[in-house]
Amino acid sequence: PQSHKFADLAGASPVGTSLATFSGQFNNGNIDILPMVALGYNVFELYHGLGENGGIIDEKLLYGMMQMISHKDRFSPDFGQQMREYILNRLPDINKMVKDAEAEIPSKYWIKTDEATKAALEKFRGEIRSELRNEGVLDPKALSLLWKIRCSVDPSRGECSAPKEERF
Repeated sequence: PQSHKFADLAGASPVGTSLATFSGQFNNGNIDILPMVALGYNVFELYHGLGENGGIIDEKLLYGMMQMISHKDRFSPDFGQQMREYILNRLPDINKMVKDAEAEIPSKYWIKTDEATKAALEKFRGEIRSELRNEGVLDPKALSLLWKIRCSVDPSRGECSAPKEERF
């Protein structure tokens, strides 16, 4: 839903794809913008799609979220807490993997964003979240929690001083 809303608000045409086909479509020029983590650059050989004129902005546009639905009765009662603790303990390793993947990308591909562009992208991401909240796709409580996390990490963000009704 985030990618479709991104395309809609940006005036772009979404291209139907899947985990099995997105890299081929990007590398063959069928997709012009591909929200992807740095870990995907080498794994999916996305440098083919970037060619000589492509680039990677140094800002996060979309957040991937994964939800797992399980058969609760097949797991121990403390499984959820154990998994949260496991992921928390793995965060340093995960962050290192991301930094290493970003370092592997040639510097010629990185597009540095200035402060005005960062502010515009932050506003755009907020519009995407707001629209998806209004459509019932994103949960307001989850958005409030994510806002608190973003603002605890970087209190200087413009959204951190916004009135409560404008937080998402």
